[in-house]
Amino acid sequence: MHFYDQGELLAQYGRVHRDMARRNRQHAASAILWTQAAIAGMSQQNVRSIVLNEAGLCSALLLAGDTDQALAIGGALMTHGAQLTSCRVHDRIRNLARDIPADADSTLADFRHSAARFEVMTA
Repeated sequence: MHFYDQGELLAQYGRVHRDMARRNRQHAASAILWTQAAIAGMSQQNVRSIVLNEAGLCSALLLAGDTDQALAIGGALMTHGAQLTSCRVHDRIRNLARDIPADADSTLADFRHSAARFEVMTA
């Protein structure tokens, strides 16, 4: 149980608010705040948890309509995620596509396409 530090607890709050934001966008701002606090509270050695929460933050930003920030985090996330072997990380990156509306502008549509088809190339 030592794994569950304050950063992980804050991440749980962020996930709950992000899930609620999928039905009511008013929760997106809280999801962003909780997830940012979670990332800030995590040890830099816990790379996988940080990347998982960056995916959650990207999702919350998309739900809040902050596309510029979401795309900035999403681009870095694709780079970080490609360096990890975690199936959970890869799934979370692919799942970002669900938070981008079908009628999104071309930049978001391109990101949705990249996220939905995210794969890690192995040599």
